[in-house]
Amino acid sequence: MLARRDTFERVGVLDEKMMTTREHIDFCLSIEKAEGTVFFEPASCVTHVPPWHSFSYLDLPYYLLRWNDKWAYESVQHFVRKWDLPDDTGKRLTEWILPHRRAVFDSVERAFRPALLRRYIGRPFAQALADAAERLLVPLARQKGRASAAFSRTAPDIADSAARIPDRSVL
Repeated sequence: MLARRDTFERVGVLDEKMMTTREHIDFCLSIEKAEGTVFFEPASCVTHVPPWHSFSYLDLPYYLLRWNDKWAYESVQHFVRKWDLPDDTGKRLTEWILPHRRAVFDSVERAFRPALLRRYIGRPFAQALADAAERLLVPLARQKGRASAAFSRTAPDIADSAARIPDRSVL
């Protein structure tokens, strides 16, 4: 997604209540609401390389925080209320957030070969490992998130930084 600086000046920065999901859709809807134009290029090809492709287990607290159930639920609920949409929060959490959070454990599951072992031992083992890691690390990641939030940049800070970028820049 590309947006010019004047777009941010017109509609504001990304909604901070969208902590885990839907932020790009929310921004496009905000542009439309402000009578701006959103362009989609049907010939474009976007490739999303999952971060767990080069995942380090030191990143685990980040993934558990980034896609934790509480933030995900609050983000989807805010999006649904903000845009007056049907509530499909439960579906979104089970189909998108949980698989993203659990994807970092795929390598554990794949280590079990042949497929029969993977299915009956690897998958349950990876799920148990994910459950244990979440019980242990999600509270720690949340504490770290709250601590770092005190030092994070606010929306006005970001807008001030954006205002200093020359007009020819594309954000």
